[in-house]
Amino acid sequence: MKNILLLFILTIAQLSVGQEIEINEKNLSKKWVFADIINDDTEEKKAEIREMLEATVLTFREDKTYTFEFIAEITGTWTLDATKKEITTKDRRGTNIWHIHSLTKDKAVLSRNDAKQKIIFKPE
Repeated sequence: MKNILLLFILTIAQLSVGQEIEINEKNLSKKWVFADIINDDTEEKKAEIREMLEATVLTFREDKTYTFEFIAEITGTWTLDATKKEITTKDRRGTNIWHIHSLTKDKAVLSRNDAKQKIIFKPE
């Protein structure tokens, strides 16, 4: 009986790892750091892109401000359309749409505007 209970607990624990969570402001409001990319390029090209993006950080705050760190630090505001799974950011460069492909407690998979490349971010 103890073995069955242990097996049940382990199974539930494995299912909860990587499980999608609700897309809402609370779950997005944190500092997200670049982890990896998903695209159809060669491994050599992916390595170049990873190196270029390795210092990328997105921070969404509960007060609806955000910071995008990539070469320079850019600040602005953000809004969420959970139905469309989109984050709209506005800053001195203009407006960008971040498409949410996946959100778990351990990672967010996003793409910006019309990019086919998906960026994997991990919470810091």
